[in-house]
Amino acid sequence: MKKTLISTLICSSVLFAANSNYNYEVTPMIGAIVPEGNLDLKNQKNYGISVGRNLDDNIFDQLELGILRSTNTKYDIGGDKTKITRFFANIIKEYSLNDKTSLYSLIGLGYEDFSKNLYNNDDDGFGNYGIGIKYQFNDRLALKADIRHLITFDGNNNLLYTMGLGISFGAKAHPMVKEKEEVKEEPKIMEQPVEQIAVELDDDKDGVLNKNDICPQTPMGVSVNEQGCELDSDKDGIVNSADKCPNSEMGVIVDKMGCAINVDLNINFETNSATIRNEYSNKINEFANFLKKYPNLNAKIKAHTDATGSEKYNEKLSQRRANSALKALTDLNIDAKRLEAVGYGETKPIASNKTKEGRALNRRVEAVIKK
Repeated sequence: MKKTLISTLICSSVLFAANSNYNYEVTPMIGAIVPEGNLDLKNQKNYGISVGRNLDDNIFDQLELGILRSTNTKYDIGGDKTKITRFFANIIKEYSLNDKTSLYSLIGLGYEDFSKNLYNNDDDGFGNYGIGIKYQFNDRLALKADIRHLITFDGNNNLLYTMGLGISFGAKAHPMVKEKEEVKEEPKIMEQPVEQIAVELDDDKDGVLNKNDICPQTPMGVSVNEQGCELDSDKDGIVNSADKCPNSEMGVIVDKMGCAINVDLNINFETNSATIRNEYSNKINEFANFLKKYPNLNAKIKAHTDATGSEKYNEKLSQRRANSALKALTDLNIDAKRLEAVGYGETKPIASNKTKEGRALNRRVEAVIKK
C-alpha cells in the first residue's frame, strides 16, 4: 500500500513550465520539523535531497520530487524512539526580486513513514504548502531556504524548515534563428463568435460542485457536509464509512475502527457485593501505574451486575461497585478529577445469566480510556 501511494504521488504529477537555462536542479538539504498536532512527538532534525525539473511554457516553474529522513526522534511518553521518512512531490512558482534573488511558493502531496508507530503517530499521506527564498551564486549554484506547513490526512500538523544548495545541470539547447522570409498575407476571414455555455461539474457525485468541494474524491454514496467532506457523526476522528462503532462516547480514545479502547480490569464480585477482593490488588495497581505513566489520560470506570434481583437494585449495586474501584485508584494517588464512575446495572451482559459461570463474568468492572 505504501509503495503504491508513493508511486502514484510521483507518477501522477503533471510537468508544467519554467524559464531557466538548465533542465534540472538537485538540492541536498537539511532541516528541522516542529510537530504541532502529533501526540507526544518531539522536534526532529532532517536530512535529504530533492530533484527539480524546470518547466516550459506554463504558469509553474518547476516540479520537485524529494525525500527527507529524520534522525532518531523521541516520544514524550516513555523512552521510545522513531525515525520518519517523508516522500513529497511539489509544483513551484518563482517570483524574481533582482538578478540574484527570488522568492518561491510551493504546493503538493507526500507520504510519511514511521519506523515505530505509537500514540496516534501512524503512517499517513499529507498535503503541504510553503514559501522560500533563493539566492543565485552563479549559473550553477544557488542557496535555498524555505518553510513548509504539512497537514496529514488524519489532521496532524507539522512545520518544516529546510535549507539546501541547489545544483543546476542539463543545459537547454537554444533554437536556431532562421533568416526572415517574406510572407504574403492571406486575407483574413472574420469568424462569428460561438457562445460558450458554462457547465458546473460535480466529479465525485456527492452533490457539492467542484468549485466548492474541498474533498473532491469522496467515495460514492457517503454523506458529506456542505464542503463535500465525509461526515464524522460521533466526532471521534473516524469518518462514518470506516467507523465500526458509530456512536462512540464523546472524548474517548478510539482505535482505527472507531471503537473505544477498553481496559478489562478483570475484577469480579461476589453476588450482592461491592467489595473488591484482595486477589485483585495487582490489577488495580497495574492500572494505577498506567494512569501515572500517562498523566494526560483520564478513565471512565464502568461497573456491571448479573440479572439476579430487580433492575433498580442492580443499577444501585453496580454504582457502588464502580465507586469501590474509583476509591481503590484514588487510594493509590490517582486524582479523582481524572476518574468517572458509572454503574450500568444488568444492561450490558457479556455472558448468559442462565448459568453460574455466566453470571460471575457479568459481575465485573472495566475501564475506557479518555482524553
